[in-house]
Amino acid sequence: MNELEKKEYPYIILSNQILADLVAQAKKENPTVGVQEINYLAQQSFEDLLVSQMNSLKVEIL
Repeated sequence: MNELEKKEYPYIILSNQILADLVAQAKKENPTVGVQEINYLAQQSFEDLLVSQMNSLKVEIL
């Protein structure tokens, strides 16, 4: 594992945990829909969360 992979690994684990939580939430909220729909809903929630977090960042271009 190179240095970049070591640095990024915790973020990958965290994003996978968040996505798993969103899948569980989508299943709970939509118990009658199929796997593809659950995955779609979870992915949409993940993207919404990502966008909201990105909008909260203050970026300075040097």
